[in-house]
This record gives sequence, structure tokens and C-alpha cells, in this order.
Amino acid sequence: MERRFDEMRLARDLPTPSAVGLKILELTARSDYDQDELVSLIGADPALSGRVLRLANNMGRSTEGSVSSVQQAAARLGPDAVRKVALGFSLLETRMPVASRFCVDSFWSQSLACAVSAEMLAKSTGKDPASFFTLGLLSGIGRLALACVHPERYGRICCDPRAADEASMLQLEWRTFEIDHLDVGACLLEDSGLPETFSQAIEQTSPRKAVGGESQGEWALLLIVARLIGRVLSPHASDPLGDRARALTSLPSAVEQMGLSPDSFTGLILEASNRWHEWANFTGIRRMGPDLGDLSLALVEAAKSEPLPETFVGRRQETDRDLFMEDHTVHEEEGSEQPRPTRVLLVDDDPAMLKLLAFNLENEGFEVFMATEGSVALELAMHMQPEVVIIDWFMPLMSGEELLQVLRKSEIGRRVYAIGISADGCDARALEALDCGADDFMSKPINPKLFVARVRVGSRVVAERQAVERSERTNHSRAAEMGLMGRRLRSAALTDALTGLPNRRHGMRLLETEWERSDRVNHPFSVIAIDIDYFKKFNDLAGHDIGDAVLREVSSTLAENCRTGDAVSRMGGEEFLCVVGGARMDVAHIAAERLRHAVDQLPPVQLDKPMEITISLGVAQREPWMRCMDDLLREADKALYVAKAEGRNRVSLAVDPNGGAASA
Repeated sequence: MERRFDEMRLARDLPTPSAVGLKILELTARSDYDQDELVSLIGADPALSGRVLRLANNMGRSTEGSVSSVQQAAARLGPDAVRKVALGFSLLETRMPVASRFCVDSFWSQSLACAVSAEMLAKSTGKDPASFFTLGLLSGIGRLALACVHPERYGRICCDPRAADEASMLQLEWRTFEIDHLDVGACLLEDSGLPETFSQAIEQTSPRKAVGGESQGEWALLLIVARLIGRVLSPHASDPLGDRARALTSLPSAVEQMGLSPDSFTGLILEASNRWHEWANFTGIRRMGPDLGDLSLALVEAAKSEPLPETFVGRRQETDRDLFMEDHTVHEEEGSEQPRPTRVLLVDDDPAMLKLLAFNLENEGFEVFMATEGSVALELAMHMQPEVVIIDWFMPLMSGEELLQVLRKSEIGRRVYAIGISADGCDARALEALDCGADDFMSKPINPKLFVARVRVGSRVVAERQAVERSERTNHSRAAEMGLMGRRLRSAALTDALTGLPNRRHGMRLLETEWERSDRVNHPFSVIAIDIDYFKKFNDLAGHDIGDAVLREVSSTLAENCRTGDAVSRMGGEEFLCVVGGARMDVAHIAAERLRHAVDQLPPVQLDKPMEITISLGVAQREPWMRCMDDLLREADKALYVAKAEGRNRVSLAVDPNGGAASA
């Protein structure tokens, strides 16, 4: 079923870790900064990279091709635009809340580890390293988007014990949002104007795509291996040993699927590790998990580890409700947040002055942080996010004017109330400070009572701004809820209530989409008509409750065993339709046999005499002589009738009007 992320516009300003923001501020504080170094910093962060790529692709969408790396985007945008985007970063706990238990630093660390691994693998297989670096970096961006757009609900998923692995996490996301983070990531990459191969690769890494032994594309395979190496280098913060054990035990077979020697995975990890350390030193990243040590010993320990928890698979039934599906109204109203003391950052190279000012402020209930030089103050401002900053105008290394100018370049710096102080308290100095962005100015020696009163004024101004921001966050939450509600309503309108499958309306819409695609690009496709054998007997002998149970069981079996990209719809009663996109008759025949075999393995219904559950299937391929979809459906129905006439529990192929089986 088609999934849309209607909250897309809310996910276009995702938070950037403070380490990147601080590096950008420090770098651009100099007028002669290195543009290549700035581009590298942007390229280390998924949120900033996505922003730059979207801007560059939107700019050249009508006349130029899409760009697939930050370097290409920077060349298209030019240095001034890149600098503005970089300085427009948002930090944690600013405008966009993040789900509790979702560690942004861990997410960033794993994204960068996946990126350098993808880059290294691309080099070893003769592909474009820059494009695969971007793909690896952005491959998990959907998870960050869900954590920011739906922080309360996603926080519950993060701490749910059933979310033990990727497949379980995707199941919980789907049940909660009617979409999962891989679908969201694919939507965001399409929105950024990146090549279609990027979003396809992300979608194909889903555990759902492995049903029936189906193989992924080469981009998806490389991304899967890159993620595994990334988890070895930077395991998840909450479960570093388990995450690393899973990655180590899965790597050899994944590497072999790429056509590389299984013995080469140790060399691949070591090579990626060296590149990873280079990036870590450059960005100041905090690596998650202990050093890897001896790989061979680590692999042995991983093999001896405790069995991993079973994957949670939840079936969507009418009575199947859980804590995620409860309605939650937006309750963030003005004044609902717990009040906390105003944070004040004092910056002065005179320790005695710092202590005096801090003493007066702390006595009035303010939370005070102190720094004796500009670089330390900048780091404190990024991490502690104060509401008021008091800056001595004359300091060695970085002056108060320079510090304020750097602060005002960032979102957090633009929101603080800044007070300049100086022993040179002439009017010219005060005007200079106000022109540079200060909100107030005071002369030394400081009058303690007047000083505290001025800080209170700043605190009130900031409180008013925060009230506006709380209102914006409430609107943000309501918009996110509307997006989720719209997706649920669309899903309900296109879903069969009994089985959870797409209903007839959606099945015909999928068929129409494939038909139009076939007309447009001469794209082959087939359909499979499916019918449960002797279904009336289940209702007559056991009652409609048992009949409904059989329908649900067959439906879930069909959904779990259809090919990637294919969809089974309930057309009515015991009849189903599977649209097999991009497949000729021979491929569709194999897909149909897989469905038939899966249902044939279901346990019989225990009545006076056990009744086996089987299905009959008719396969038809679109042929040049067919004028409309009805012709195709008619041929599939004819083949289905043949299967029933020949004894049921079998697959029959459509016959063309000229005699013989339809072309394969």
C-alpha cells in the first residue's frame, strides 16, 4: 500500500548535534575560513547534508540533473549560500523536541560510521564513493524524522522491549504511524531531489524485502553491508555488545552476497575503522561502544553470545490494539511545562569579577555558568543553551565583540539576551556594543542591584519568546497529529477491516497504476487471481467465526509471502488479487507457486474431519491485444476456473486467443 509522510514539511529542519554546530561556528568566525573544510563538516551531518542537497536540487531541478553529494551541491549553490545554510543549523532542545530515549549523538555517530563504510565499499567495487557516502549518511534519516515529528509516540517505541532488532522496530513503527522509518527516509530523499536509486536502495533494505529469498539491488546490498560495518564501528548506545554481535555474525554472508570473499570482511572493517577514526578526529565525534580489539576473538565471542530475542511480528486484526494506537491529545499548553531557573552565562577574563557577579545572580535564583575565555564560552553556550549571556567586551584571544558575532550566527545565539559589560563605559563603547548585537550594556564597576534588575529584564524578554515557541511547538504537534490522522483515515478507507489487506478499491488503484506504467514505459506486468478452495464449507460446517479466522490466516500468509513491491488485495468474499509488477508470466508463475505452497503448509481446521486450507490461482500477463484492465482480469479469472476444474490447490496459466500458453 502506498505510504505518504504528510508531515514532510515538519521534518525539513531536523536537529544537528552540538559538536558539528560548534565546529561550524568556530570555523566561520574567521573571514578566511576554508570552504572545503566547511563542506566536509556539513557532509558529516545527516540533517545539514539533507538541507543542502534539497536546496541545490530544487535550484537546478528544471535545467540540470540532480546532485548526489554535498560537494556537488556546494559547487551548484556557491560559497555564500552554503555558509548561510550551515549557520542555520538547529540544536537539540531548541524549536524541535526529540523523543526521549532517542540518542541523537548515537544516531549521528552510526550515520557517519555507515557513511564511511559505504564510501570504502564503493571504492572497492568501482562505484562512486561520494554518492555512496551520501546514501550511507542519509539512510537512517527517517528515524530521526519520526523522533522529532512524533517525539512522544516514538519515545515509547524506543523504550519498548519488543523493539529488539530492525524488523521489530519497523513493525512497531508501522502499527503506530501507518508508516516506518525506511518509508519516511525514502520520502525525504525524494523530497531532496536525490536520484531515485537512493530511495529505492533504502526501501529494499527492509526485512520485508527478503521474503521468499528475493534478492536486493546492488545499491541496497552495499548499503546493508555498510550498515553492518557501521554497527561494528559504532554500536547502538543502549545495547553496544548485542548490536555489535548481530553485525559481526551477519557480515560474512552479507559480504559474500556482494560478490566479495567472505574472508575479506576483516580487512573491510579495519579499512573502514581507519577512515572512521579520521572523521572522528575531524568532527570531534564521540564514538559509541568500546574499541573493537581483535576481530577474530570478537567474532568468536559473538557466536557464543546468548540467543537474541525473537522478532516481534504483530498482525493487524480488527481487535488487535496496543498502547501505540491510543489517541493522545495535544496537552502542551502555556504554563504546562515545569518552570526552571533562568540560565545565565558569565564571560569575563577576571575570575574575581566572575565570582562577584555569579554570587549576586545565584542569590536571586539564577542558574549560572562561567567562562574566562571566548572559546570555552562558545562551547558552553552550545551545550547549556543559556537564556542570558553577559560578556566582558575586552578579553584576550577572542574579544567580546567577536564572541557575540559568532554567537549571533547560530539559532541558539540569536535567541539569547546578550548584555555587554566593560570598564570603558563611554557612550561610544555602549553604541558599539549595541550595534554589534548586544541587547543591553553596562559599565564597570557594576552596581549589583541594577545588574540583577537588568538580568531580570532579559529573563522576562526571553520568557516571552519561549511562550511563543511553546505555542509553535503546540502547533507543530497538532500538525503532526493531523498528518498521522490523515494517513490512518486513508489506510482505513483502503483497507479491508476483516483481514487488514488492501481492499478492492485499493487493489484496482494498484492495477490501474501498473497499467499506466506499462503504457508509459512498455513495462511488463502480470496479475494473480486467488480463491480459497471450498471456502463455503468452512462457513457451513464450522460457522462464520471459523470462516473469518480462515480468511485472516490466508490473508496474512499471502501478505507475508508475496514479492517485494507486490501487493495482495481482498477483492471480496474469499477472492484475492495480487498485482505482480515488472514480471512476465514465468516470474509470476513462480510467485504464485510460492503463495500456493505457503498456504498449503497452514495447519488444517480441526472439525469432525480435519479440513485442509488450500487455494487455487490463475496467472495472466498483460498482452498487446488487451485493450483495458478488464481484459487482463478476465484472462486471470479464466485461468483460475481452469485451476479449480483441474482439482484445485494448483496454479493455472492464462491461454492467449491464438492458442497455447500466454507468452513468457
